[in-house]
Amino acid sequence: MEFSERLKALRLRRGLTQEQLAHALDIPETSVRRWESVGKPPKRERLEKLADFFGVSVDFLLGRTDTPNRKKITYEDLDDDERKIVEQVREVATEYGYELSDPEFLKIFRAAIEFAKRVRGPEDQDNHSPK
Repeated sequence: MEFSERLKALRLRRGLTQEQLAHALDIPETSVRRWESVGKPPKRERLEKLADFFGVSVDFLLGRTDTPNRKKITYEDLDDDERKIVEQVREVATEYGYELSDPEFLKIFRAAIEFAKRVRGPEDQDNHSPK
C-alpha cells in the first residue's frame, strides 16, 4: 500500500473529510487532496505531523513497514511529570466508569485534546491558556 492509500485509509478510519483533516493539522486542504490523489508524500515536517496525528510511524505512512504503531511507551519510560499526567487522566477515566485503555474513553480523550487545540489561538500556544 502506498502513501496516498494509507493516508486516505487513516483519515476515513477517523471519520474525517479532507477538509477536517486539513483544519485539524492547520494546513491547506489542497495539500491533503494532492497527497491522496498524486501520492507524493509531503516534506518531513508535515509527514511527522501526520504521523503524530494518526499515532503511526513515518515508516508506516511511507509504506516501509506494515506495523502502524511506534514503539510502545511503558509507564517506566515516563518522567515524573508525565506520570502525574497519566495518573490524573486515569482518575478522570475511573470517575466516568472507564479504564484508561478503554477504546471509548481514548476516543473521547483524543476528541477533547483536538478540541483544546482548536480553541487555543496561536498567541495562546506559549502560555497554554484557553481563549
